[in-house]
Amino acid sequence: RMEKHMALHHPALLPAARDRRLSAAFNMFGLIAANDPDGRYAPVADECWRLIRAYRRESLLSLRVRLKNKLGIVLSYLGRGVLGQVSHRFYEGRIR
Repeated sequence: RMEKHMALHHPALLPAARDRRLSAAFNMFGLIAANDPDGRYAPVADECWRLIRAYRRESLLSLRVRLKNKLGIVLSYLGRGVLGQVSHRFYEGRIR
């Protein structure tokens, strides 16, 4: 919703809204990788992965994206499995 609102009412802020959505996708993907051993939330992880792939190039080139997200973007280019393994280690035990 935030992206749609910014696109309609504040187009100059649309890149910031996309960067925020990418950050949220990384967080959710990582939490699912670390805390969903039975695959119950696999469809949510699939949607997060789709968003990461859709926004990663634009965000990688942005000077305003946090270093943590840039690291996630670079890892995403190595594949979903690599990003999932690193995310699992990072988020392991943080939320159960």
